[in-house]
Amino acid sequence: MKKKGILIYSILISMVFSFAIIYFVLALTIEYKTGNYRTERLFYTLCEDIENSADGFPAMDTIEKEGNFAAITIFKNRRCIFSYPSENAQNIESTKFIKVNKKTIQNGNSTLELTAALYTLRPLKIFQYGKFSFIVISIATLFTIGLIIYNSIKDDNEVEETDNDDPQEERSSDSHTETTSNEVEIERENANNDKENDDEDEKEDGDNNQGNAENSSEDIKTSDELKETEENNIINDEQNECNEAEQEQIAHSNSSTEYKNDEQNTDLNESTITEADSAGQDKQEIIENLSIQNNTTTIEEDSTSNQNETNTTDTVIDSSEASTNEAQEIFSVSTGFCLQNQLQTRLDAELVRCGASELDLSLFIVKITNSDISEEIAKKIGECLLHKIQFRDCIFEYGKNSFAFIIPEIEIEQAEDFAEELYTDISKIIDNTDAECFIGISSRTMRVISANRLINEAEEALEHATKDGKSKIIGFHVDIEKYRQFIKDKTK
Repeated sequence: MKKKGILIYSILISMVFSFAIIYFVLALTIEYKTGNYRTERLFYTLCEDIENSADGFPAMDTIEKEGNFAAITIFKNRRCIFSYPSENAQNIESTKFIKVNKKTIQNGNSTLELTAALYTLRPLKIFQYGKFSFIVISIATLFTIGLIIYNSIKDDNEVEETDNDDPQEERSSDSHTETTSNEVEIERENANNDKENDDEDEKEDGDNNQGNAENSSEDIKTSDELKETEENNIINDEQNECNEAEQEQIAHSNSSTEYKNDEQNTDLNESTITEADSAGQDKQEIIENLSIQNNTTTIEEDSTSNQNETNTTDTVIDSSEASTNEAQEIFSVSTGFCLQNQLQTRLDAELVRCGASELDLSLFIVKITNSDISEEIAKKIGECLLHKIQFRDCIFEYGKNSFAFIIPEIEIEQAEDFAEELYTDISKIIDNTDAECFIGISSRTMRVISANRLINEAEEALEHATKDGKSKIIGFHVDIEKYRQFIKDKTK
């Protein structure tokens, strides 16, 4: 079903629902507004029936017709002689939807007191109007449900038909590829037949073929020499940038090129021998000449390979020396940790990374005072730091007998807990010495902060810890609101 049809149908069905509801409400309002006039007319006709009746009772047909009367009582000499619908009808009172009328009627020689309660809004009519509206809404709802089910089944069938059409398209594409592959094979066969015809023509011209064979052999030699020089240049360029793994790849490529050259030489040998047969030359002489040529080429290849090996060894030595020099510039020889001059650059990089990911970061400075300790104890402290932090490039030498290290993705409270664990481990190592351990901590605390300021905060915390003496671990806590106000005032 198209969108336009769905829109039209939804408008129609909403109009049907609105008609049913409006009909129900409008009919009830008309019934209620005409209720007073109708009750007066019915009460007048009831009085006439009682006056004209012989026994003074009204006819039940007129009372029960269309449910107009809620209750009727007739008294004679203050005694109830008629009550509808039950004996309790005399207790009924006037309400918003019931109107009670009273009248004294003269029936022959007797005087009757009539009391009649009539509906201004009849329950029977409410039921009839509601029944009609309910039937209309139910029919429209069932028709809508049926239409939805029909459309869903129709859509499923269309999807299945499209799925069934796809294999046919695939088959047609497969057949197209098969035809193209067959055409390619036919073209290859035609090319082979053309080559065979050309070979037969060359065999008929013996003298010309001999000269052509010599020229072709010379051309092949020159082309082989050019290939060798090009390969050597490529290998030399790669060796200037390679490491040990690249050296293995170059060796593998050299072996493959030698294997290819051997295959080319064997093919040339066979081709020259066959050409010599057609030209009437002696096979033995040609084989000897070819063996001499092959020996000379192998000697040249060996010399080039030796030169390449010497070049690769030189480049590997140069790269190893450069890597050792870079390591000496970054890491300390005594402790194995990073040098102090690398702290700020590494901390700036970590702050940028954590700021982009909205992560926290903490900087620790550990100081060992009164440090008349042996090399063995210092080595144990370094091993303890490396065991706790697990990243050598995050630990830095910091001044004399101090270390700084970075731990990303950790808040100031977690950093203080970590510092307590580290303090207990270091205290066990320096237990029998005069040395003392102090730790200062600073954290990014979701701020945009530079590495220099974070280092200054950690130094202030460490200085406060060393002067206080009681608390060996102090973290630099930041009030974010005050910090933001400070930044605003500074920018102004």
